[in-house]
Amino acid sequence: MKIYKFKYSFDNDEAMFDAEDKFKIENSKFTKEEIKKECYWLDIKDFSLMNEIMMRERRNISMDDLKNCINLVTEDKISKLTDIMHIAGFGGTILLSKKAKEHIQKKYKDKNIEYLEVYYKNIPLYIMNVMESEECYVDDSPKIDYEYMLDFSKIKDNDIFRAREIGNFKYAISGIYCNENFKNYIEESDLKGYKFIEIRDINDGIPMQEEKEEHIFKEEPTREFSPNGNLRYEGTIWKGYRINKWRYYHEDGSLEMEGNFGGKDAEILEIGEQIGEWRYYYKNGNIKTIGYFKKGKKKGIFKTYDEADGSLWLEQYYETGKENELIKCKFYYKNGQLLKEGTAYERSGWETKEGKRYYKIDWEISGEWKYYDITGKLEKIQIFDKNNLIEEKEF
Repeated sequence: MKIYKFKYSFDNDEAMFDAEDKFKIENSKFTKEEIKKECYWLDIKDFSLMNEIMMRERRNISMDDLKNCINLVTEDKISKLTDIMHIAGFGGTILLSKKAKEHIQKKYKDKNIEYLEVYYKNIPLYIMNVMESEECYVDDSPKIDYEYMLDFSKIKDNDIFRAREIGNFKYAISGIYCNENFKNYIEESDLKGYKFIEIRDINDGIPMQEEKEEHIFKEEPTREFSPNGNLRYEGTIWKGYRINKWRYYHEDGSLEMEGNFGGKDAEILEIGEQIGEWRYYYKNGNIKTIGYFKKGKKKGIFKTYDEADGSLWLEQYYETGKENELIKCKFYYKNGQLLKEGTAYERSGWETKEGKRYYKIDWEISGEWKYYDITGKLEKIQIFDKNNLIEEKEF
């Protein structure tokens, strides 16, 4: 018997979607007591669509009602739709085109599979929710050199199923698994955008690290180009994570930013997250900003420079990098003298416009701000509350 993980492919320019979360805790199938018990690390007010999906997956509960909580968005300015696509934050499942959905339904219409109809630019797409599950052994301990394997002896007569975790694990896994019948059926079609990863049987023993890397979790160099032919980004994918060095480019082909994501040897919470020094560039090639990340969050001083002469004009200090942190800011004259200093909240987040997702940063000035003349003499102090000036003193 052979078992495979059914996944989307990163080989081409396929769109990668996020499920914009309209979920409210009132939509949950679970009581607050059940949520607190299972998601013990989470503040109840932060309970999200992703957490709801995780709890439903473990119980094989329908997700059909959740389609009303979802709006598909993508970061890409131009997205190529294929038949099998990635949708983040939805339990590791996949997004199907209408063609792919109808093809799977032809053979598996009697199987316990839901197709949640959602839309992107008025185009119907389908989140595939497989409601049959099999036991999957997971071990995060350093003594065992693999992340997960299926116990083939427990697999029933299911061509397609989900994994249900057992064993020594800290983090839930998710995804869609299948046997050769389903794999062959898909490969005999003209569907695009998928791949199958062969899974090992736990009863065969523990594979060596080199064998695991070669057959199961292979690093995949990836790059994408703009319609004008210029490179948009390049880097490496491993197990669906961005790892190691990545570079992103402006539309004219000039370097926009570069830095590292946590790789295979990083701490578990750093894998796939921004780490270390990141550099951002203007289109003329000059440095725009230099800053450091730890576990995907800004840490320490971020320095921003003038586009023309490269002089330092802004420093921002991040203590924790968490949302709604009060940031210390310093602005400078071109001669290096302090211009003004104070605190502000960085209000950042994703916004959707015309079906595309953009990351937007706004600043909310709060607290005391000091202003200096070009010689360094204090000129005035202002007190702000949510961008509103409430007090001012001149010297």
